[in-house]
Amino acid sequence: MKKFLFFIYFLFIYNLSFSYYINDYILFKECVNLYENEEYSKAEIKFRSLEKSYPSSNLVKSNYYAYFMALNYYSLRNMDKAIFYMQKSVYTPKNLKGRNFFLLDRNYYLGKFFYEKGDIDSATPYLTQLVNIDYSPTAKNYESYALNILKNHSSNFKILYDIKFKNDFSQISIPSSKELLKVTKYFLDREEFEHALKVISYLYTKESSNETVILYYLHTLYSLNMYDEVVKISSKMLEEVKYPIVFYFRGKSLIKTKAYTSGIFNLETAISLENKHSRTGFLNDARETLLNTYFALNSYDDIIAKCKEFEPLNKEEQLILINSYFKKKDYANALSLSDKFVKNYPFTPHSIYLYYLLKEFKYKVDDTTAEKFNNISELPTLRLMSIVSNTYLYNLNSYKLNLKEEFKNPELSKLFKIAELEDINLIHLEVENSSKLSYDPTINEYLITKILDNSKNYGYALENSRNNTNLFSKYKNLIPLLYPKYYTDEVNKASKKYDIPDNLLYTAIYLSSKYKQNYAGSMYKIGLMQIQYNPVEISDYTLLTDPNYNIDLGSKRLASLIRKNNSNIKGLIEYLYGEKVLNSIHFENEDFYINNISDATIKKQLTEFAQAYVFYKILYN
Repeated sequence: MKKFLFFIYFLFIYNLSFSYYINDYILFKECVNLYENEEYSKAEIKFRSLEKSYPSSNLVKSNYYAYFMALNYYSLRNMDKAIFYMQKSVYTPKNLKGRNFFLLDRNYYLGKFFYEKGDIDSATPYLTQLVNIDYSPTAKNYESYALNILKNHSSNFKILYDIKFKNDFSQISIPSSKELLKVTKYFLDREEFEHALKVISYLYTKESSNETVILYYLHTLYSLNMYDEVVKISSKMLEEVKYPIVFYFRGKSLIKTKAYTSGIFNLETAISLENKHSRTGFLNDARETLLNTYFALNSYDDIIAKCKEFEPLNKEEQLILINSYFKKKDYANALSLSDKFVKNYPFTPHSIYLYYLLKEFKYKVDDTTAEKFNNISELPTLRLMSIVSNTYLYNLNSYKLNLKEEFKNPELSKLFKIAELEDINLIHLEVENSSKLSYDPTINEYLITKILDNSKNYGYALENSRNNTNLFSKYKNLIPLLYPKYYTDEVNKASKKYDIPDNLLYTAIYLSSKYKQNYAGSMYKIGLMQIQYNPVEISDYTLLTDPNYNIDLGSKRLASLIRKNNSNIKGLIEYLYGEKVLNSIHFENEDFYINNISDATIKKQLTEFAQAYVFYKILYN
């Protein structure tokens, strides 16, 4: 409590002493607020004052302000100045390594401004750059706008518009193969696999030996769970080409149909060819799938032999090797590798478990302790995670957060004041132009997380904490930064309304979006609890970025799934991963056995689920 009061005291003192440092940021925020309130003439005066009064401000030097000034001039219908400032808005923060932060929006607005000015020739290059961009809800709207204009000036753009936004494939033979590959990727990014299949299956008839076409074709079929079709078509492909990607998808599909021997042969062939090509791509997944298949078949000697071939091993491969040694009761090798794993990958579900084993058995399992080890390893997943996590926390010390020296730094006060403006980009702008807040890396990152937290940009606060897991996971009082409780008012409200334990909601938000309220996931899922956007039900997808609205809708659906399954755990798993995953799990008394699951993807999902669920339960109860 004393440390907390000390923290508040210094904030108060330095807020008084250094408030003048952020007058440029305060003025900028006033400009934006006036613009958003449609007081465009007043905003113009303020923007011009910002330019004139603070030419050395990071806001002005970086051109960050110019984007908003351009939008304001557009609202005033001053197209020349709108274009001038939008062209000027090239803001390249260090974390983007030279790429313009406003690139997508800048292309859209410059295309729009020139088009509305009647200058289609100047608009076209900007609008063209909006075609075939990576999918997001915003990008989709921008591309639709661009193609709707460009289609009137080019038949090729009209065909692309019809395919993408009308699902009209009648003229699919006209675009180039390069264009059709981009269209396929567009549908794959949106997980519209049926539409992707229509495009890529046609393209395959034209270019059956093109490796990229084959990759997209097999990937689409596999994503549609058409495993028999993959096996059939890959057999024909191998008469013409010997690409590793064909063996890879053929092997995975054969394993899905339980033809393990043939599946293993094809995966090993894919890995061998891929190594010869000196490429990565799908190699990691091929190796993990092969090792997981051997593990499911209890072929532990094969795993050990393969791992020697595969060295150096990635994290997942190391885990499979460790578990294989445990299964063979070769405890010396298992514990030796476990020790290295814990040091290299702290605070993963597996490292916490292995840490527990190392502590419990003092780095040695012999005939007298083997039975105890087997009893522990055979516990159901959530119970086991609870035991090892409590042990992990018990053995941690707290970190001494002595912030006296840090609060002598005026830049810290400045950042906390900027945080009150609740604009994440202003914080990033200032942080990248500031010196370190502390020579102690743990305190430096702790303060950055707290600044982001104070700005209510909770997703970025968690992201910073997760990026510093190696620092924070060593200390009992910093672990909550890795599993925080944000949006507490909204969660408490939904918890009471739908009678759901709040730890379930925090787990759902954490696993769905990592607290990023604008997060756009797959299948049009948006916001904190990844609500699927349906334009028939919700007129504007941006509604789903409102925390209160999103958490309420998500909680309502979660409550219905809990009732349907008569189980909190089953309801939450179905909410997060779907009914298909839920039905693949064997449950016993609100728990499950993760080692009985052979699918590598599902195993990873449930491992992350177990850690999040348990930590939200034990940290705050």
